[in-house]
Amino acid sequence: MNRLKEIWAELRKQPASMSGLAKIRYSESSDCDLYLGIRLPEDSSCLLLGLPIRVINKINSERKLRGLRLEKVDDPQHSTRGFLNLILLDNRFSDIFDSLILDIIRHIINLENEGIIAREFLNRIDKWQALFEKAASEGLSPEAQRGLFGELYFLKKWLYIVEDKAKCLQAWVGPELAVRDFEYGGLALEVKTTKGNNHQKVQISSERQLDVTTLDFLFLFHLSLDVQQNAGETLPGLIESIKALLIHDFSLYSIFQEKLLQAGYYLSHQHLYEFKSYKIRQESFYEVKEDFPRIQENEVRGGVGDIKYSIILSNYSDYLVDEQVVFKTLNWHGRNARES
Repeated sequence: MNRLKEIWAELRKQPASMSGLAKIRYSESSDCDLYLGIRLPEDSSCLLLGLPIRVINKINSERKLRGLRLEKVDDPQHSTRGFLNLILLDNRFSDIFDSLILDIIRHIINLENEGIIAREFLNRIDKWQALFEKAASEGLSPEAQRGLFGELYFLKKWLYIVEDKAKCLQAWVGPELAVRDFEYGGLALEVKTTKGNNHQKVQISSERQLDVTTLDFLFLFHLSLDVQQNAGETLPGLIESIKALLIHDFSLYSIFQEKLLQAGYYLSHQHLYEFKSYKIRQESFYEVKEDFPRIQENEVRGGVGDIKYSIILSNYSDYLVDEQVVFKTLNWHGRNARES
């Protein structure tokens, strides 16, 4: 991430009167001929991939990309080579563009075969197009903001105490619309946030969410919040504190950025979330087992669907479990999952 910032800063030093394309190679040691650039006088950010003309000629650059354009550019210094140039057309999407660049770098920087590099470069662009489409929305709903805050609050707690931070990010599948927010092997954890007077009542969104049939352990993390203005921790503040834990690991940082975008959190919407703060009223862990109140998939009669229900957690204190036990189980289970 620091290398990215360094290159952008250097490129922005170009005189405003300049016209054309200025570029800087991302890595001198890599076989991957990748550059960051800016097109002047438009001041458009670019990502350029140098390839042989024979490879470029086989590529269809006509893609319908929201906020982006992909074009073929000649290399004036080498007649047998050219560039695929990905141009950011809308600066509102600059945070997504940087995250896309990080993701592309992570997937191609160590590759050597230029045909494979080109294919993976295009695959990543196609994958990210859906995120550019979502960025045109008006931000997360209040409920989605609280839900994301709860998932990130738990993620930060886990990142603080574990050495294998990659496992934490791999397990965070809430942004992918998985059944539960965290899943790793035979272990899962669901986060529920509540606010207001009904702070002990949680909503369960399907018959599978608390189904332990295929799991070794299932925990429910309940976070009771007070939502206030400028008094407590904001969603952007929590995100920045997690980024600080990952900033020195390029791969983990880029994975986290990608998951935020999958969750619908965009830097262009950050101003919508800066004045809403959350104070923690109570946080509790429950182990879902035995007679814990829930509906399981094998209990549902044929023809019944779209099941949603609520649980009053204050009635089930027998299933409370200490936080240290939860994290010990998570970390022990993670080691065994890798060894098996």
